[in-house]
Amino acid sequence: MLFREGPVYARTMTTKKYDDADVQHYIGVMTENIVDRFKSGFEAIDQIKLQVDKIPGIEEDIAMIKSDIKIMKRALKVTNIDVQGHDKRLTKLEGVIFNA
Repeated sequence: MLFREGPVYARTMTTKKYDDADVQHYIGVMTENIVDRFKSGFEAIDQIKLQVDKIPGIEEDIAMIKSDIKIMKRALKVTNIDVQGHDKRLTKLEGVIFNA
């Protein structure tokens, strides 16, 4: 008896009869909604495929960059070896030039 009064009780106890047109419309709307969700999912999958297709090219670029970095490291190592002796050589040359 406590809940058998008021608008909530009246709303829940009301039974509405739907005709075939209402049911068909509802089914159409729900079907369209589901189809749209599937389309969104397929679009996402297509985007993933595009990204995956780019991976081999990215791997090749990374391999080239690694190769270039190795060459730069070697060149820098040789340059550092050359520069390490410059102080001694410059001091000797300055001594020869300015003391001559």
